[in-house]
Amino acid sequence: QGTPEENSRLLYAALRYYGAMFIGYAEVEDKWRNKLFVKTTTDAVRNWTWTPQNPDPPESDELRYVYENVDQPFSEPRKGSTGRSAGKYVIPSKPLWLITIATGACMEATRTLDSTISKSNSSTADNGHEALKVRTFNFVRALGGWRAFGDGGHQTSESNFSAAMILTGLAENSRQGNYCLTPETGPNHIPFTMLTDFPLVPTKPIDFGP
Repeated sequence: QGTPEENSRLLYAALRYYGAMFIGYAEVEDKWRNKLFVKTTTDAVRNWTWTPQNPDPPESDELRYVYENVDQPFSEPRKGSTGRSAGKYVIPSKPLWLITIATGACMEATRTLDSTISKSNSSTADNGHEALKVRTFNFVRALGGWRAFGDGGHQTSESNFSAAMILTGLAENSRQGNYCLTPETGPNHIPFTMLTDFPLVPTKPIDFGP
């Protein structure tokens, strides 16, 4: 095992080689577990609206994240009432680090909205993300028993992707509030996150000016 600094540089180089444009890290402290990670996701949920009196989706359709004193992450998946992913994902309570990854999106294609060309941004990113996730899983595991894991999907991930981009120093919040902005590509990026027990050095938030 190298130092966290060496680990961070090694993983950064591998992810860049695999096609990632933006890469950031955070240590998963209590603030991440308690305030920044979701308890449940809504991919399988239909016919439900959040209210203060009804903050959780129906149990039959929820995909819940829980923390347990286990060595390895595991899931207990099932299909919700709409056939989409539901069930439980278990995250180990041991020290973990968040990996934030984003690929670029073609601004020229975006300008052709609502064309088939513009929609290729999403399909290309989805395919690229699946390849990146598998390569990251295998790369970290090949280093000697470390693990990288996570769903990484929209409405199924444990993380809010914009918050992860901002807090790992890859982007800043926008006035619109939903999308974050990078210095290099503005809002034209497509992020996802993963978790790992491979020790890393957190990357700090940035300020790239008004």
